[in-house]
Amino acid sequence: MIHDGRRSGQLTRAEARSLRRESQAIGALEDRFADDGLSPSEQDELAARVEGLRSLTIAQRQAKTR
Repeated sequence: MIHDGRRSGQLTRAEARSLRRESQAIGALEDRFADDGLSPSEQDELAARVEGLRSLTIAQRQAKTR
């Protein structure tokens, strides 16, 4: 989704970089949580952060098409 937005011009290089950093942070958090198994609250936190990143990516892409 980030790659497609960058390629289509809907995301600037800086926006894509920021979104990728957040994606990497979520991945790192998931790795830390997974060391001893994911608790329900950790699963909820990861799901919320992924959904937030998804929503932000969509919003930034749509802002460019208006």
